[in-house]
Amino acid sequence: MMAKMPTLFMVALLLMLAAVPSHSQDDDPSEEMMVFDGKVVSVDIGRSTVTVEGTGTMIFPISAKTKLQKDVYGIKLSDIRPGDYVNVGYYKNDSGDIKCVSLSVDYSSSEFSPG
Repeated sequence: MMAKMPTLFMVALLLMLAAVPSHSQDDDPSEEMMVFDGKVVSVDIGRSTVTVEGTGTMIFPISAKTKLQKDVYGIKLSDIRPGDYVNVGYYKNDSGDIKCVSLSVDYSSSEFSPG
């Protein structure tokens, strides 16, 4: 009986892992993640957008699901400043809408002290 316990545990664990989706329902697995690097031109808190200039200029909508960070610290939209160098991970759907998944501020690009 004791020899069957590890096997039953492994089967239960595998069943639980199989039930967990590998991506959120908002992510379309057919969409390819893209990356955009550049300097922040502006931050619009009211519209929850960040405008970034790199190999062009792009406006990224920031949602509650967007992972914002500076170095290893989670930050708020209000912590992002014009002039910050950022790395943005995003998807663009067939109609051209952008979904910003992550925005990371380069720690050395501006002053920041985590609270």
